[in-house]
Amino acid sequence: MKYKIYTDGSALGQNKKIGWDRPPVRGGWAFVVLDESDNIVLKGSGNEIDTTNNRMELLAILTALRRVYKMDIDGEYIIYSDSNYSVESIETYAKTWQENGWRKRRGEIANLDLIKPLFEAKKYVKYKLKWVKGHDGNEYNEMVDNMAVKKAKDFASDMGVWKCVECGDKLFSGDGVHINGELYCKICSEEILIEEINHGSNCKEN
Repeated sequence: MKYKIYTDGSALGQNKKIGWDRPPVRGGWAFVVLDESDNIVLKGSGNEIDTTNNRMELLAILTALRRVYKMDIDGEYIIYSDSNYSVESIETYAKTWQENGWRKRRGEIANLDLIKPLFEAKKYVKYKLKWVKGHDGNEYNEMVDNMAVKKAKDFASDMGVWKCVECGDKLFSGDGVHINGELYCKICSEEILIEEINHGSNCKEN
């Protein structure tokens, strides 16, 4: 049987300027497995802290393959990802990297701990990666995107959410500036104290 797998990854806060006051990046990943009639036979999602979007994209693919292999869902798989990085790493470059002892001419291979097992999985699971345009109305691409973002946000909510008493902007605790033990908003002014509106696993939307 032929199956389709849609995967996606998300990383909240990755685009913020790197510095001592940058909050940890909150990541999420997700996948859905569809049979020939587009019935969902398997899906999954998860999250990580201090990660990148590329890692979440790769981890979504790797976890999906591990799950179908473990559950003995035998067949051929087309895996759709909106990450050019993931598709090209596995389908274009990985074979050469393997032949060169998992090295490239200049510098180290980023995310080798995920790329290597993904490429080696081809020995055990028949799969091919294909690129799909993200946020373009594809039902299942949108589904895994929403799942991945939700997981990243769930992780973020556990870090505590604060609100500036001046501008009212919500921010995660790591987004502020600590001065003399107090947390200040750097969105409107570092001199404006922000107050905690919720914290931990009981965090609710406000």
